Amino acid sequence: MLKITKNIFFGRNNPFGIIHEPQASNILKYISSNQDAINISPNILLPGFVGITVEILDHTSALKFGLPMVFDVSDGHAKDISASRKLGQLLLNEAEVTLSNESETFNSCGQMLRNVSYNSSDKARRDSQETHFKSGMTHGSTVQYATYNSAWWNDPAHLRGNNCYAYACNVRTDGNTQSSWPHPGFCQKSKIPESNEELLEGVRNDRIIRLEEGMNPVNGSNESPAWIVGLAAGIPNNEETWDYHWYRKVWHGNNSDSYYWGHKPGASMATYTDDVEEDAKKRGYDWLGYFAIQNVTICASM
Repeated sequence: MLKITKNIFFGRNNPFGIIHEPQASNILKYISSNQDAINISPNILLPGFVGITVEILDHTSALKFGLPMVFDVSDGHAKDISASRKLGQLLLNEAEVTLSNESETFNSCGQMLRNVSYNSSDKARRDSQETHFKSGMTHGSTVQYATYNSAWWNDPAHLRGNNCYAYACNVRTDGNTQSSWPHPGFCQKSKIPESNEELLEGVRNDRIIRLEEGMNPVNGSNESPAWIVGLAAGIPNNEETWDYHWYRKVWHGNNSDSYYWGHKPGASMATYTDDVEEDAKKRGYDWLGYFAIQNVTICASM
């Protein structure tokens, strides 16, 4: 069997479908003879492309056809881009990819998933192991900036298992598929938000604090850092379904005074931007504001 995932979202889980035998083997046979159409090295999704992840759900088939267990097509990084686009469309048609607002119930091995929780105070899950963070003031609050470290998120063992919310909270999950993506409010409802209202309700339930004038100040420290993050939501470019996206302000490092807005677009690689609101707008999202994340608990499935 093959699991086909259409990578259109940065926050919520992407739509996917299954291709069963014997069609799965027929497709793998074709791909094995046309490997210029696939990309085996995860990379940043290029503008104008909709990446499609292919998971071979049994080792025997992967060995038989000489293919990796997971690879991408139609993401702009294959040697033969035209063939990759055509293969992507074929896979989407065969898999009947559909979107669910619920978390996946079973993993690719057929094992039942369970909810797990993570806390942003867990130092071992952060992308920066510093004992002293850069600090700043905003809206009367003291916030911290970890040193930018994309390699922590782009490690192949964790790349596909963390989304923009995991990045914003600076909590790397243990999973390696989108079933382990955390979502605002998932601890309370075990449901993925599908509107601005549900998203902001989840933000409040996770005790994430909106930064605004007249608020009670947040007092972040080295022992209990408060990350400053930005949130956007809406319908991504060229799509028809709502999504959300988080950013986190990070420090350049090396004793500089430079800062970026780091973010991780879904299963794609972590990267950064200088103009966070413009970046969100360019991707088709509406800006929802700035927040502080301090000692929060988030939940996902494993």
